[in-house]
Parts: sequence; structure tokens; C-alpha cells
Amino acid sequence: MLGCTSMEAQTGERAILPVRTLRKGTRMTRQTDRFAIPNRENEQGFLAAYFGRNLLILSALFVGSLCAQATTTAITNQPPAHAGWEVSQDVPLPTRQEETRFFRAEIAFTATPSNNVQMAFGKDADKDGRLPAEETSATVGWDRGAWFILSDDLLHKFTCVPQDASTVTNRTLKMSMRISADGTPRSLTFKDGDGNPLAFAGLEGIPSWMSPKEWDTAALTARGWDARDEQATFSFLLDGTLILLM
Repeated sequence: MLGCTSMEAQTGERAILPVRTLRKGTRMTRQTDRFAIPNRENEQGFLAAYFGRNLLILSALFVGSLCAQATTTAITNQPPAHAGWEVSQDVPLPTRQEETRFFRAEIAFTATPSNNVQMAFGKDADKDGRLPAEETSATVGWDRGAWFILSDDLLHKFTCVPQDASTVTNRTLKMSMRISADGTPRSLTFKDGDGNPLAFAGLEGIPSWMSPKEWDTAALTARGWDARDEQATFSFLLDGTLILLM
């Protein structure tokens, strides 16, 4: 919300402005001395002097635009029928458009030293609505006290162990990827629920298998004896531009 600065705040004194003189016999609508304009010729000068810098900001809002839009898919797993059983659910990812410039995924759950909660990404090649291991390109999640990123061939695994791994149970991981028009990733960041960056040991740049260019399906999987309460969201966002003249 923009705050308009009054002349009282600027000068420390209340501005007393004369009321425009009307011809005799003309009905006068009462105007407060605070907002009355002396004469038509000085109206523009009055507005510029009264609103000052705030007038420029208000004008900038007419030429500024924020065009970020998102298509989002959310997924929440149900508790397992029996303790310790694996629970997994597959979901189609939102359709990526040519104007899409961001892919974001977020996973939230109750973490313990014994459970595993992960989200996997890939292409549903046989169109059966499922994402088995052979169709998975990348997996990101939590495994018994540490965050991890796993490659499609299961040969490359990167981990990040938070300092509070044994004390904090409510966990959130946010993955944000800026992509080009064809879906090629340009930047990749990971943050926790408080917005702190997560550094994965050995991860340099963006691996070729960590690309949403061909992804059309995601899977949320949880394993372990303790309750997980896992949920995830996946979003493709259009490019956003904000112009502010200060």
C-alpha cells in the first residue's frame, strides 16, 4: 500500500490554502481549506507541490505491470493402511507453456530419523498415469535425517544434513528453477521452510537429468514407521515483470 505524505508531515505546519472566490449568487459547495485549490492556472503546480514524490509513484503504477501467473498441482498422501507401509501417489504436472519461465516444487511433512519422504519427476512414457523408477529423471526429498537429490540412474546422490536434523520435525523444502522457453533450466535453488538456502555437497551447476523440459508427471512417496503427513505442490509460472519509477 502506498502512503501519501501530507504537507503537515513535510513542513511541520498545517497548510492553509484559500478557497476559490465565487461570483455573487453562485451556490457554494463547502470545501475544506486543506484541499481547496487557489485557482485553475495553479492547479497543476498545486498538485505537484502537495503530492510531491508520491505523485510520481502513483503515476508509475499505471505503467507498471506484474504478469506472474501460475498453474499449480497439489498432492497429499493418505495415511498408510498399516504402519510402516509405503504410500505413493502419482499426479500429472501442470502443462508448461511457451511463456513459462519458472518451475517450483515444494514438499512439506513430519520428519523423523527413520522415515523417507520424496518427490520424483519424470515422463510418463507409456501413459499409464504412473511414474515408476525407469521413468523417473530426478528425485528430491528427505531420507532418515538428511535432504537428498538422486539422479535418474541412481548413481549420483547429493545430500544436505541440516544442523537441527535431530530436533526439528516439521520440514519444508522449496525447489525453484528458472527455465528458458524450451524448458531448459537456467538456475536452480533449494531452500528450507524459513527461506534459508540448502547447500548439497558435491552439487555443481545443474545436472542434465535435473531438467523439467520433458517432465509431465510427479510422484510423492513416503516410507517409514512414523507418521509423515506429507504433501507437495508443483507449479509452472509465467514470466513476471515489475516496473517501478522511484
